[in-house]
Amino acid sequence: MCVRTTIPIGEKEEYLVKWVGDKVPSRRVSVLGRDLADGVTLCGLLEALVPGTCPRHDLLPPDQPEANLRIASRLANDFLGVTQDISGGGSGVLYYFLRRVRYAALKRKVLGGPPVTPEAVAQTLGSHQVRQEAPSLSTVLAQKMGIDCWRRRRQPRGSRRTSMSDILHSSQTTITTTNPLQVGAHY
Repeated sequence: MCVRTTIPIGEKEEYLVKWVGDKVPSRRVSVLGRDLADGVTLCGLLEALVPGTCPRHDLLPPDQPEANLRIASRLANDFLGVTQDISGGGSGVLYYFLRRVRYAALKRKVLGGPPVTPEAVAQTLGSHQVRQEAPSLSTVLAQKMGIDCWRRRRQPRGSRRTSMSDILHSSQTTITTTNPLQVGAHY
């Protein structure tokens, strides 16, 4: 199925202003760069497009536009697939972001998208405050084999050290990574 939209040149910005105004009737929008700069309207737009993403957008503080734009950007990334940093951008950046959000919302409506659960929203909004590093392969190997990787033990002369390739190719060792991109991959 193909979704096609045509807007005459010169009327694109007015069309987007009207579209945002229709989706978020609680906020008055007349100029994109000025009215969307606080990020509250963008969060309201994302709530209208993907219900459940930002239900209390009206409680966001308008005096913290960078934080609100960061929240809107993360929600659009996780639930619509729009990857663009809009913090600190002007009206041109917001205009381009809105075009991409509109297209992604149409695509989500037709093809579906990731489920919106309170846990997924909490994970999205909480991920910008706490970044967790995925453990390295050597850390996972050390935990799996019970090796203390911080202290090197002296090997007696003539003894053979176990190399990484020996560990990886042994038939007794199966290691599952915790990288979200490779969940369930075995090495």
